[in-house]
Amino acid sequence: AFGSRILRSLEDLFRSNVLLIDVQLDNDADFDSHYLSLNQRLDKFLKGESSVIDVSNRLLKELPQLLWSNHQLLGNLLLVNLSQNNFQSCPDFFPLTNLEALDISENQIHTLPTSICSLSKLKILKAQSNRLSNLPEFKGLTSLTTLDLSHNQFTSMPDSVVMIKNLTNLRVNGNPLRGVPKKVVERGDKEFISFLKERLRGVETVYRTKLMFVGSANVGKTTLLNALVDKKKGIR
Repeated sequence: AFGSRILRSLEDLFRSNVLLIDVQLDNDADFDSHYLSLNQRLDKFLKGESSVIDVSNRLLKELPQLLWSNHQLLGNLLLVNLSQNNFQSCPDFFPLTNLEALDISENQIHTLPTSICSLSKLKILKAQSNRLSNLPEFKGLTSLTTLDLSHNQFTSMPDSVVMIKNLTNLRVNGNPLRGVPKKVVERGDKEFISFLKERLRGVETVYRTKLMFVGSANVGKTTLLNALVDKKKGIR
């Protein structure tokens, strides 16, 4: 998956002090051990010793208040994974001052809050498979290198995406984009970013072909050319 290797490497790096919320119990007998483990991890988070929050694949509609109420502790986080839930909106991202990776993929999110633009240290943003059709101004995301917006509802890509100075990886496939040649999207990140930059500069792609008439003299080449070309209106 796009960016998964980067996310896995980050998870490995912070594995010694990660908060993983796991509330899925196999049976009642496991309740005590699961509760103890969960309580220990929550305690670690509340002491400011965790760098990652992973609440992926929990069918959540909103975040537990306990996880998002202490702004000082949220400032310690480097990776937040909210993927594979039922979120329709995002929480306030202002407290996440040191966040480097954010995964909100596979939810039902319609819009991103403007607070996401304050994440100046964010390097990876995975937002694929949601219901996004527009974006806030991304000018504040000065460290962002990887952005996955695939499989959303974008009909056009905002110019603010091009303004992200360090962006090198951009996925937009699976969107009903208008005015963008299919081949541009299929050719990948660099081609699409280049296309957006040219469009922002007012450069328009023009497709032309050269037609040559080859044959012996006095066989009607000039007559055929005159029939095809109207000097006032161009090619018919």
